[in-house]
Amino acid sequence: MAVAFQAAGTEVATVTTTLALVAPTAVANDILVATIYSNDNVATVLPQGWAVIRQFNNTAAQRTTVAWY
Repeated sequence: MAVAFQAAGTEVATVTTTLALVAPTAVANDILVATIYSNDNVATVLPQGWAVIRQFNNTAAQRTTVAWY
């Protein structure tokens, strides 16, 4: 099976503590990748089924999380 990019989800920007990710339509065996940026080094809590690939933080200023489902 070949790997191919299918679609991008919707960008979401908010100041709330809960963020709803809007993913593109997926079919069996698809892999979804999320890149999440947060201010103030706030740790990201992912829904069940998502796995963290890598988290990076810059002291207390920012955090980036890359995860897949």
